[in-house]
Amino acid sequence: MPESFRRHMSIRNEAKKRWLKAVGSTLWYAAEHGLYNGITVSEESRENTFRLKKHLDNGGSGLVITNHIAADDIVLQLEYLVKHLGISINELTAPVSKKQFDGREGWFNAIILRMTPYIGINRPLIVQSYDTASYDQELVAGLRDEAFTEMNDTLLKPGGLVEFAPEGRRSRNKTLGRGRSGLGHVVLNYLTDVRTQLGMGPEAVLTPAALVPNGRYSRKLNWRFSNEPFDGFEIRIGQPLPLNAINPQALPHDIAQGCMHYLSSMMPDDMRGKYTV
Repeated sequence: MPESFRRHMSIRNEAKKRWLKAVGSTLWYAAEHGLYNGITVSEESRENTFRLKKHLDNGGSGLVITNHIAADDIVLQLEYLVKHLGISINELTAPVSKKQFDGREGWFNAIILRMTPYIGINRPLIVQSYDTASYDQELVAGLRDEAFTEMNDTLLKPGGLVEFAPEGRRSRNKTLGRGRSGLGHVVLNYLTDVRTQLGMGPEAVLTPAALVPNGRYSRKLNWRFSNEPFDGFEIRIGQPLPLNAINPQALPHDIAQGCMHYLSSMMPDDMRGKYTV
């Protein structure tokens, strides 16, 4: 590969990373100072965020799993991560609902999702388990396989970050729903990839990220102008744990449940649902 081409790609990738950071920082500033009643992040969560950043800076990758309690919580988690991890992220992948992408939950969401590649976010489409009857089954399987492949490719790139909401749909009562086995497949794909087994890929870590309301709870958009806003909420980031500590012989379901228990440990008792310790 010519040196001039490598230099050109390096400059392009650096510009892409800085553009992502600029957009994320702007959106996070707007969220903190205009759209929401109050966002808090503890010192422990900030320290864990720094641990994840340092891991990415050292050539590692990360899988962030989040709970899903409102329409815009995953976006908020992404804004927080991009703002605080900044240019440490070399590639960012966040699978999204095909139902929302198709405009079946409003065209505003669909327009936003179509814009994400221009921000610098890969957004493979996934059909939620409860919605599979709305699409051809070959399409459902094909999208799932493409999403898993894209997430695995990101985890196998230094500085790669994947954000994944494993519940499959928003909670109806703010408690943690059942984690789908897709999370287990994502972890297994990484663990059994030949690059991981030969030690040629980056070390991936699992990081739980929970959104915890401090007062009223709403599944709708939480903007200040909403009729049902949160009173305020906290973003909690857990300590990154190596994915290599997980048994690659385990079943996807069991891996997913173990990851969900770790996510639940970041949440108050009344939000843990079936994952109450």
